[in-house]
This record gives sequence, structure tokens and C-alpha cells, in this order.
Amino acid sequence: MGIFVHDRTEEAKKVQSLLTAHSDNVRTRLGLKCRDGYKCGLILIELEGDLAGRKALQQELEKLDGVETKKVCLFDIFSLQQSVRRAWGLGHQGIPRNV
Repeated sequence: MGIFVHDRTEEAKKVQSLLTAHSDNVRTRLGLKCRDGYKCGLILIELEGDLAGRKALQQELEKLDGVETKKVCLFDIFSLQQSVRRAWGLGHQGIPRNV
């Protein structure tokens, strides 16, 4: 799942707290570095465990202002950037080109 944070200065701590609270469902976390000057952020997580726990985490994340979640399927590292942009329909705005 991809977690897009519109203003990481405001929401990052809340998102990280939720991920820690649901650590039994989060297998891998990957935070993508954005260029300086961009407030947005992106965290990719690999989920495991029961479906109810995964859904609960997604619902709690969606309750936060400025946070969106999407299912993102990645087949290789080269498709990462395009998959993320396509998931949010961002094109080249929002997330820097070198994500």
C-alpha cells in the first residue's frame, strides 16, 4: 500500500504512530525521500497478517487530514515512480521526478 502525505511536517508523526501501533500487519516500510522544498511525502508499506487488521490500518490512516492510501502493485524498482504517480494521478506535479 502506498501512503501519500500532503504535508509531512504536519502528519508524519501521526502516520508513523499508526504504523507502529499496527506493526503486526506491517512487514516492510519504505519512506521515499523528496527534494528539499516539497512538503509531500510517500511511504510504501508491505502488509501481512489478517485482512481485518490491514483494513483497520487503512481506515485509520484515511481518517487523518491530508493522508491518502492506495493499493500499489510493484513488479520491479523501475516501475516504482510511474506506479506511484499513476496511483495518485499526479503526472509530474506533487512528487519530484527523482522519487
